[in-house]
Amino acid sequence: MTSENDLLERSLRHAVTDVDAPADFADRVLVGGRRRRFRRRAGMATAAAAVTVLVGGLAASTPAWLAGPDSTTPADSRMSEPTRGDLAKDAAFLDKVLDRWRTESLTRLDRVAYEGKDCWAFTTPAHVHWAGNTPAGPAALVLQPARTTPGTCRIEPGTPTLLGLVGTDGKDNATHVLDVVTTGEDYTSSEVFAFGPKAATLIATEASGAKVVSPRIEVGSDGRKARRVQPLEFHDGVAVHQMAAGTYVEREFVVSAEVPDAQGRTKKHPLWISKSTHDHYTPQPQLDWPKLRGDLGGSALDAPARRMLVWNALRQSGMTDPFGPTIEDENGANWMISAGLPDGRTVIMTERFGGSSAHLYAILVPGSKEAQEKLARGERVPHTVVYGGKHDPRSGYVAVRLPDGQGWVVASYGATLRYNLGGLWVTAQGDAALLPAAATHLEITKPGAVAVVVPLT
Repeated sequence: MTSENDLLERSLRHAVTDVDAPADFADRVLVGGRRRRFRRRAGMATAAAAVTVLVGGLAASTPAWLAGPDSTTPADSRMSEPTRGDLAKDAAFLDKVLDRWRTESLTRLDRVAYEGKDCWAFTTPAHVHWAGNTPAGPAALVLQPARTTPGTCRIEPGTPTLLGLVGTDGKDNATHVLDVVTTGEDYTSSEVFAFGPKAATLIATEASGAKVVSPRIEVGSDGRKARRVQPLEFHDGVAVHQMAAGTYVEREFVVSAEVPDAQGRTKKHPLWISKSTHDHYTPQPQLDWPKLRGDLGGSALDAPARRMLVWNALRQSGMTDPFGPTIEDENGANWMISAGLPDGRTVIMTERFGGSSAHLYAILVPGSKEAQEKLARGERVPHTVVYGGKHDPRSGYVAVRLPDGQGWVVASYGATLRYNLGGLWVTAQGDAALLPAAATHLEITKPGAVAVVVPLT
């Protein structure tokens, strides 16, 4: 067994090891997050965009569990269980796993903790919960009681139990700490990792509550969204699941603790997945139009209420992610166009992401403020959703034809727009416009570029 002095020497020697971290590692360091554990157990995301608690590994100073007695009692009962998995008896591999854990985990986190230093410390020795072979190579899950030492670090004080994934890093094909999350009722935690080439290998613990996995959203010809799911099978307390290469889609990959109903929908929140590699990242192919002049009248709501109206209308029509039951889980664009229609209704158009593509949607709602406020609150109000089809953001413009002869909604950020009506070219006021149904062509002129004419068909 390694003596405490030897371990201390190795810890100090490796404390200044230069360890690269994924680009999104810092965002996942913060303790807390927008989903608490009772939500996490009910279902997953994507998005990217939830904050996951990340803590782990070795302090640059003397580890607390070497410095003296500790009064912290590990809250995770798995600390006292024997190591499980088909590599549980492989002493050489377990030694390598614990060595990488001691030399990389906390040092790695300290480097991205907003210039913090010594933000975490071990309280008792680490324990390998599971070790086994996976399609992405040998891997292990390490449990580690820790104490946060905020000081100047932007983390909350506490005594979390960490769960770390140690496996093969594709950068150098060597064993490294790939990711760390927290466990327990008081912390956001996923205990679900996607790693390896194309993030096609999934590891989930039984404690995560995960039951099914869905790599992507499927968008039908009518704009409705659906998912296919695969069950997770657990052995030795862990599920190892392999998807076909390339099926992982950033912000669409879902693990759920709830099996979907006959309509393919769930009622609870999805689980947040900890992404252990970042070579699979696929940015959303959406238009970045935050300053589009898209307020053409017709809506009495402010921008946040308009977003709620759009989401509720799409949700009621089956055009939102069936595993993303809240607006926070839906991947949408940063632009909207609203306009009053000739028949008194209001149209609100925007863009949504799904199936690795961007899609256009226009929602026609009553023009009254009362009806729009009801729909924004989630009440059922008669409305029509027009699916504008799959959209290529590289085109630089959008154009959707509205039903009932209500015209066209068009836009091109920062451009001058003209449309042909009966052989005459009419200039639109702004970079978004509602055109009459009889318009035949749209001319788009951007600064420093040649005008482009698009037929409206």
